[in-house]
Amino acid sequence: MKFIKKFLIAAVSLLVLVGSSFCVSAAEIRPYGENGKIISVSHGGNWGEYPIFSERAIESAFEIGADCVSVSVKKTSDGQFVLCEDNDLGKLYAPYKGQLVSALTLAQLKELRITDSLGALSDNTLCDLADAIDAAKRFDKTLIIDGGWEYRKELYSYFVEKDALSSVILRTDASKSEIKEFISLSGGMCRIAGYYQGNIIFSARSYVTTLSKSGCGIVMLGTKNPFGVIYNKSMLSAFAENNYFTRAMAATYDPDLCGQRTDTESAWNDLIDRGYSVIETNDIAALVNYIGRISNLRNELIALTARVEKLDVNNCSEKSAKEISGARAEASEALTTLSSYETLAKAKHILTLALNDLSVSNEDHTRKGVLKISAGKITAVVLVTAALAAGQVYTYKMQKKKRSANEPS
Repeated sequence: MKFIKKFLIAAVSLLVLVGSSFCVSAAEIRPYGENGKIISVSHGGNWGEYPIFSERAIESAFEIGADCVSVSVKKTSDGQFVLCEDNDLGKLYAPYKGQLVSALTLAQLKELRITDSLGALSDNTLCDLADAIDAAKRFDKTLIIDGGWEYRKELYSYFVEKDALSSVILRTDASKSEIKEFISLSGGMCRIAGYYQGNIIFSARSYVTTLSKSGCGIVMLGTKNPFGVIYNKSMLSAFAENNYFTRAMAATYDPDLCGQRTDTESAWNDLIDRGYSVIETNDIAALVNYIGRISNLRNELIALTARVEKLDVNNCSEKSAKEISGARAEASEALTTLSSYETLAKAKHILTLALNDLSVSNEDHTRKGVLKISAGKITAVVLVTAALAAGQVYTYKMQKKKRSANEPS
């Protein structure tokens, strides 16, 4: 048993070190995988600083440390792809209300200065898909592309031409049969993120199971219901069945997609502990910082657990031994499953308290020579004392009898 625990701790330590890249291997993207890696997705890039979907917003998000940036694409009149959520440019950039992406060429669109988050014109221009892909490749990161499903075959050929298959993921709410068919047609080369929105556990589980079997790397689940079935562990367990390697994704940038949760650490803690390992946010700097703190805390807990493994608890009280054993088990559970910062911090706190109590107990025992008293020890002392007393009485009587026999009549 001790060997197995030590092996698990060593394995976790190694996986933490090598698990920082995205989608390197199937084992790395398991929702309950040993490395505990949370994937960060920046919605539209760092648009707090730069216009949403601009090339600079995408680059900035990657510079901050985002694993992925999600973008939306539309097709121009000359058959090119640009980043925009709606065909009407005015839905994203107010000055261009009524101007349609589909009615303009890429060259015309590239001449337009786009507005920042405050509505002011910036020096940035509309970003085309080619520039966005180039940015992802430069940073060795990933683009999640929305709005391109109807052009999936064309986009797949484009990704192959750009040698970008490992840099992009198509996200779609298409039916599970459509997604399964396209994954098969592309030989599994085109990475897909499915999207299920609803609150019916049977259809949600079926969607996840089918896509997982088909090789889909991510399934995003969304609902307005704060207590929806997609947040139940019985539902999320579908991601971990039969050695599937699909991650559960939550979009906290929109309350209607994450059960009215806020785009903050409290929501990330909750969702991660439920089984979500891909988080899409509007606050990429905060999420990256949060994930970094998780990584540091995991390493601290690994070191603390290894230290506890070396302890000899034979000289401590039964209560202390029980407490340290329970704390160690909780820490191991937190390390070998997907855990939030809150869960890891709790496990570390409990283990630290148990270790401190044990250290004080052992120190007092060593320094003062205190005899730890237990019911068994009291019983043993009483029995030994009684035996010694009985032996002394017996010896006295035998000696008295012998003296009486030796006295002259």
